[in-house]
Amino acid sequence: MDTAERLKEKLQDNVSSIEDKIVETAKYIHDNPEIGYEEHKACEILASELEKNGFKLTRGVAGLPTAFKAVLKGKAKM
Repeated sequence: MDTAERLKEKLQDNVSSIEDKIVETAKYIHDNPEIGYEEHKACEILASELEKNGFKLTRGVAGLPTAFKAVLKGKAKM
């Protein structure tokens, strides 16, 4: 198995392990519709989940209170 196939398999395993949380979050967003640029509930649930999983967030990106940038540092040494 080549590197790309191993990475694909690992990604599929990781997504499968959090599938229930992904579906729950998507359902919450679907059940709580918001007007464009006013997606405060969606922003909060997404940002909160990312922070719980080790992402560093920058909120208010581009001057928009509901925009954020999420960064996850890898373990690779460069």
